Amino acid sequence: MPTFAGIHVKDFLFSQYELALRKILQLRSRIGENNVILRLYHLIASKIEVEDEIVSSDYRAGDFAGAGMRFGRDANGDSVGVLDRLVVRKSAQFNEVVINQITFHAGENVFSCGGFECTAVEELESSYRCFYDNREGRRYSGLAAGDQARCQRYDAANKNVVKYYWRLVVGAGENYVDLSKEDCDGTGTPEAGDNIVQFGSRTDRTRQSAIVIDPKHGGSVVVLAAIDSYTLSDRNYAGMGVDPRTGRAYVYGYGDIFFGDRDMDDPDSRYLLFRPRSGGEASDFRFRGHVSITGGSSGLDNFTEWSGKQEQIDDAAKKAQDAAEQITEAERKWAADIKVLQDQVDGVIESFSYPYTPTAANYPASEWDTEGKKQAHVGDVFYNIQPAYDADGTPNPDAGKAWRWSPDDAEHSGYHWHLIADSDAVK
Repeated sequence: MPTFAGIHVKDFLFSQYELALRKILQLRSRIGENNVILRLYHLIASKIEVEDEIVSSDYRAGDFAGAGMRFGRDANGDSVGVLDRLVVRKSAQFNEVVINQITFHAGENVFSCGGFECTAVEELESSYRCFYDNREGRRYSGLAAGDQARCQRYDAANKNVVKYYWRLVVGAGENYVDLSKEDCDGTGTPEAGDNIVQFGSRTDRTRQSAIVIDPKHGGSVVVLAAIDSYTLSDRNYAGMGVDPRTGRAYVYGYGDIFFGDRDMDDPDSRYLLFRPRSGGEASDFRFRGHVSITGGSSGLDNFTEWSGKQEQIDDAAKKAQDAAEQITEAERKWAADIKVLQDQVDGVIESFSYPYTPTAANYPASEWDTEGKKQAHVGDVFYNIQPAYDADGTPNPDAGKAWRWSPDDAEHSGYHWHLIADSDAVK
């Protein structure tokens, strides 16, 4: 349990509660049993335990952006108090004090392999020797021959660049960097007070990258790479920020992308991956998860599986069209057959058209349950109007055929549907 001036925090807090309770007891004779103050007294009088953490409702962690207060323990088990101000009326004892100071930089901030503030300049025959304070050998500029060094000053009042140069580093010492006079971009010349940063390299790929943080224009973070000359065209490989015109955040990256679970081999993993195929330059987009496609979606033809599905759909559509044409032709032929048959009988022939093969057990024959009804329907015709192929391509062998209701004959015993062959249709 934490202590303060040798007193346990729990004991200290409880003593303060006791002081409050005494005040309440002085008023007890004046209040009733149902009074709110009395109920509060019974609540406080119960045993009070102070746990390992006391946190305000508005607590938010952070040295700079934090808020509220917290008393508890850190990951190592050490007791920690976090608050905005600490007032000590008499004395305080500290074994160690760590001060975190907030600093700021105006304009763009460049993070690269090196940089320094120039304290003096010596003009040589082919270069400018820019000196810096190396703090008696404790500070190193980080620049090397073959690097590119850049300086840029911005006038915030006039909103323009007042000084700019980007020069090749031709030499470096313990407290100076030599910048080329001829191999450069920009008209500015080095002078004391310049902030000079390493910004690319002619030959060393490991020194051709930089990260630029710009708080202006909505704010942005840009990762640059392959800086081997005095141009940044197509050198931005990744970035994020806020577009000041729209107020919308953006993120982009030119290269590989991965979001998701770490173990891609786990059958339950979910991820999004974009990277080159093994042994090839073309990139694959791989996704494992759930996709919701809404109205207005397009681009199905870009999916590898779509071409095969499209062919199946086209084949099914063609078969359906062919079946429709066959049905139309069959209907025309049946109409002629029916006229011939009707001319041969007394005009009481009925015709039935359904998408299945007729039997004595299905409709309409199933309705003819007496000898008289069966006899009355002799000569009726049934047409199977199924398409030649179903939507999935399954053929229907009886599609387009016709049957005549007939009494028993040499091949059948009892009433039945007799298939009408082309040669029988007009008999």
